[in-house]
Amino acid sequence: MLNSIIRKPALVLTLPLFALIAASYSAHAEIYKWRDNRGVIQYSDRPPVTNFTKVTRNEMVNALQTKDLCTVGPIVKNRTLKVASNQNVGAFFSKFIRANLTTTTDTTSSTLTSSGSKVTVLGFSKKPVKTSTTTTTTTSTTTTAPTTTTSTTTTPTTSTTTAPTTSTTTPTTTTTDTAPIQVATASPAPTTTTTTSTSANLIQVGLMPAVDISKNIVQEFGYSNLRISATTEQPTISNEGGAFRISCKTSHMSNDDPLVYPNQQGAAHHHTFFGNVSVNYKSDLSNLSAVGNSTCSGGIMNRSAYWVPSMIDTSTHTPVAPSSSIFYYKTTIDSSLLKPPPKGLRMITGNGKAVSSSELQRKNYICYPGPNSKRTTWGWSYGIPKGADCEAGDDLTMQVQFPQCWDGKNLDSPNHKDHMAFPSHRPVAPPNDFYCPDTHPIAIPEISMVLHFTVTKAAQDGQWRLASDNYPTTSEAGYSAHADWVNGWDEPTIAAVVKNCLIPKKDAHAHLLCDGRMFY
Repeated sequence: MLNSIIRKPALVLTLPLFALIAASYSAHAEIYKWRDNRGVIQYSDRPPVTNFTKVTRNEMVNALQTKDLCTVGPIVKNRTLKVASNQNVGAFFSKFIRANLTTTTDTTSSTLTSSGSKVTVLGFSKKPVKTSTTTTTTTSTTTTAPTTTTSTTTTPTTSTTTAPTTSTTTPTTTTTDTAPIQVATASPAPTTTTTTSTSANLIQVGLMPAVDISKNIVQEFGYSNLRISATTEQPTISNEGGAFRISCKTSHMSNDDPLVYPNQQGAAHHHTFFGNVSVNYKSDLSNLSAVGNSTCSGGIMNRSAYWVPSMIDTSTHTPVAPSSSIFYYKTTIDSSLLKPPPKGLRMITGNGKAVSSSELQRKNYICYPGPNSKRTTWGWSYGIPKGADCEAGDDLTMQVQFPQCWDGKNLDSPNHKDHMAFPSHRPVAPPNDFYCPDTHPIAIPEISMVLHFTVTKAAQDGQWRLASDNYPTTSEAGYSAHADWVNGWDEPTIAAVVKNCLIPKKDAHAHLLCDGRMFY
């Protein structure tokens, strides 16, 4: 392939431009992939000495998303490669990829020397690239996942791939008055760089913090039985409305996201999971209540899945597990209107793409003073508190709140949000100061995830960031806080919680079912 263009030295290109070139060649052309001595994934028509895999042209084109650099230099083992822009290399191959590039208004020329070769550089911009209809199988062992898109409401094809963005695919949704509609959308997976060594396995996407997945927690086995018994303890009436709480241990960690990237293994940023231990990239989210053990109190009465972007200690690339986590089921609207959440309901809350506090509606963090703290004041903040606001021994708390108004029809939506809404507000006396809008008339319990992290050292330099913080470290960490929830409750149990705890405004604490039973 490329050897017919440049005999020596061979050029090594990273994803974007090589994908454009590969699209112009036969679907049977051999392309090789490996990691160089810096841990950066490289591609070429010739393999290095060892440790390479073959990839397909479709995989190359599908990977055309977030890479902004091309690497130029001879394929020599253990040599540091030179780095040049896409613009430079694009000009070098301009006569071969002209159909995929358009000249910009800036036509300033420059030169690039690569092993003695003089190259003229012209500005260019990218066009979408179309692939053939050839079906291929990815044999790569990296964490980059295929970017197929599936939806029950649209009919996407695999024969055309455009330069995707990192936003969630939004197909057209058909709304009816019949049973709830199941929507499963698969977003294009972001390009992932994997670095491996004898002591670490680092994964990084864009400007998100690198994560050493070799430091993931050991997966919990969870409970395989129903942990409910009789009790004489009675719940108290709450002046703030009904409140039900359930604690769930951390289940496991991975780069899967079965809601946003179904059937795409390792396609997401790093996540920390709670509840259903069986959840992975290929989970059937419509039937969680029937499968898997649970790390929640009460065992398999609650097989729901909860997951959030992991908290990362960037000084060691370590995902930090919460010291404890509790999940609240409450209400901000008239409790008499509450209904149990339907089986298979799923949703996302928060803004995982936020890069500033102006993009947020709610404050998500607070640092409660530890036993030796001298602080006398504290409050909620948009970003992760650091420095004097979060000292060693403090409890860093992250809270994410889900909307509680359902449209009554769809168990999901293309962006996993539109079928849900937060209550609207009107300036009248309680309990009717909040209400569900006409577009989302069904009120379900308001779910909040509250995660506690024990600060082991002063966060003076702000070393903790969320795995989804895709922006420079010069900004405050944690703006991208968001969470996913999939209903896996045993239906009679959650119906009893709504009927016996929330509607009569009882405080169930973290162990009562409000009907003469308790869970443990």
